[in-house]
Formats: sequence, structure tokens, C-alpha cells
Amino acid sequence: MVSGVAAQAGGLTDADAGITRLNAGDSTAAIALFTRAIQSKELTPEGLALTYYHRGMAFYREGQSGRAILDYATALWNEDLPREFRPRTLNNRGLAFEAISDFDSALTDYSLAIKMSPNYADAFANRGNVHRRFNRFDIAIIDYDSALRNGHPRPQFVFAWQGMALEGQGKRREAMEAFRRALAIDPNFALAKSRLDRLEETQQMSNVLGRRKVAKGPVTPLVLSATPGTSPVAAAEGNVQLTPWTPAPPVPDAALTPVAQSATPARNPVSLRPAFDDQPKQVAPSTPIVSSAAAPKAVAAAPVQPPVQQQRSKPRIVTIEPSRETPQVPVSATGEGGSDVAFAIQLGSFKSRDQAEVGWNKALRVAGDLLNGLSHVIETVPVEDGVAHRLFAEALPDRQAALGLCRTLRDKGTTCIVVRR
Repeated sequence: MVSGVAAQAGGLTDADAGITRLNAGDSTAAIALFTRAIQSKELTPEGLALTYYHRGMAFYREGQSGRAILDYATALWNEDLPREFRPRTLNNRGLAFEAISDFDSALTDYSLAIKMSPNYADAFANRGNVHRRFNRFDIAIIDYDSALRNGHPRPQFVFAWQGMALEGQGKRREAMEAFRRALAIDPNFALAKSRLDRLEETQQMSNVLGRRKVAKGPVTPLVLSATPGTSPVAAAEGNVQLTPWTPAPPVPDAALTPVAQSATPARNPVSLRPAFDDQPKQVAPSTPIVSSAAAPKAVAAAPVQPPVQQQRSKPRIVTIEPSRETPQVPVSATGEGGSDVAFAIQLGSFKSRDQAEVGWNKALRVAGDLLNGLSHVIETVPVEDGVAHRLFAEALPDRQAALGLCRTLRDKGTTCIVVRR
């Protein structure tokens, strides 16, 4: 049931059927049913909020993360969304923000979900994945520990992610133990198995090299004495006697010819022993999260200072509460986009309406997955040298959704500002 409160049969029946199709894995049919339920205007306020929430899940599974963000924002904006669904909606919206590489907003949503539900294991694990992506391994491991303590439903994944963070820190033994714990839960877990095999192979190679070094021991130079009456070779062999040695007569300095001294050993001899680097070369991305590991250390004859890596900026976590300025949620004509016209994004100002239409089509080519379902409006405003045609995309459910969409469009090279309509 979408809501415990009775509603007219049409909208409620479509909403329930949409949930059934969503659970069966048919996201496309679920979206159509949820949209029809929303357009029916027969749902209670609570049922409407939950239907937006479920349609956001369906959009996300279809790979339409921008549309999912809009529906999740609409559900959060509605004060009738049940309290127990709010942390879940924030967590799901965080995953959608990650899918469009908006990691600042994802961290904000995960942190808000944890603040509302301190035992929310999924939000801890997802936030840990974002920290691991940016090589903040210490913080990521803390979040993974919290996820495990609070009973994450898929602990094998958390152990694998924790192993990847430990591997990024260079703690190979702890990483191998984490991968083994993941395999103890699921022996067929390919991610944990491949990474554990690679670490064990590297560890075995390091042990072999260590044994060779100990067996060979230090090299003691051979010093020979060139005492008169003996040959250097005889001194070395100990069994050859030669006639007494007589020094040659002195030769004038002018007759001496310089000869290169090849018997002097080089000050920095080059070792011919193969050099092995037992650090991980690259941390392969995991599903659903991709991770980058620490750069390998190069082995050389002389110590080389490691290159200074560029410090990535840490996402700033800002707490933003959903807006509640408008008491009702108008439904768009198609039921595909958001449902509030309080906020819009301006995509440019043009000299003619035709140029504005061209600008809209260009924006769709660049970011059609985010703008699809939004309606575009062209307004004519007077300016000093005539008139200007401003292009807007609406409707967006709240300011946070508009800012997130605008930030993503700017990253794609599209001009964008948030305006209140």
C-alpha cells in the first residue's frame, strides 16, 4: 500500500501496481504507473509524497539520475512524507548525486541521513565510499566500521571496501584480512577474491626475495698482498712459487705513458639483482563505487624523492534543510519532471526567440538526461538597446535541486543561474 489512508481507487491502484512492477525489476512500467497515479490527483498528500519517492527509485534504476534527484527532492519537500522515509530518501538522493559526479551534494545528503537516523548503516557505507574515492582512507575506515557495527545488510561489500581503503594506506596484511572476512561470508565474491590473490602473490614474491638476500650474505672484498718474492696469483692460490722478484729499473718521467686504471672499483656499483615493488600498482574500481589507490614507489639505485601529489580539495559539507514555503505540490502536465514552479534555471539571454530555441536544443544535446521532462520558457524583457529573450527551464521542486542541477550543467559547459519564479 502506498498509504494507510484511504484514497480513490484509480490513483491508489496505479501506485500499488507501480510498486509491484518496481519490485519485479520492471522500472519502465513502474515509471508509467507512478506517473499516471500522480496525474490522477486522487492520492492523499502522504501517498503523493511516497509515489514521488518510489518513482525516484525507478528513475535511478533506469539510469536517469537527474530525474531521480528531482523526484526525491519533491518527496522531501512534502511535509507529509513519513518521518521514517526521510533518511532513506536522502540516502537514495545521495546515490543519484554520486551518479552525476556531484560528490559535495552526495556527502551532504549522507550526513543528513545519518543525523536523522544515527544507526543508518547504508548511509555510513556510502559516505565511506565517497571519502575513499578522494583518498581520505582514515575517515572511510571509520565509516565502514560504523556500517558494520550497525548491521549493514551486505557486510561482504563493506569488508571489501574496507580492504581497499587499507590497501590504499599500504597496510597489506590488514587489507588481506578484510578480504578474507568478505570471502568468509561469500566465497564466490569475485572482487574480494581477485584483490586477495594479488596481495598474496605480492607477499609471496617479497618473502622469496628476502630469503635470497639472507642466503647470499654480505660480499667481503679479497685483498692481495704484493710482497716481493711472491706473485699476486700465487698469494691467491697458495700453491705456486716463482723466482725472486726484482723491481724494474726506474724509467724517466718523460718516457711514461698514462694508462687508465681499470683495477679501481667504481664508487657506486650498479646492482644486477632484479628490483621488485611490492606495493599495489593500481586499485581497480569497485561496483558501485570507484576507488583510486596510492601511487607505487619506484626502486632506484639512489633515493628519489616521491613526486608531490596535488592535494584535492575536500568537499565542503553543508547542511541544507528541505524548503517548505509552498504548501501544495502542483503536478506538471506530463507528470515527468518536478512539481513546483517556485524555482527555475536561466540558461541564457538571446537577441531573438529563434536563438533562444537554438540555445534550448543545444542544452538538451549537452545534458538531455538532466533536462528531459523539464519545460522551457522564453520570456521577452525590455533592455536598453531593444528587447532580450531569456531562456528558462522549469519546474524544480526546491532551491537545493536547482543548485545541484545548475552546478552539474556548468560542469558540462552550459551557462546556468538559479532564479525564483
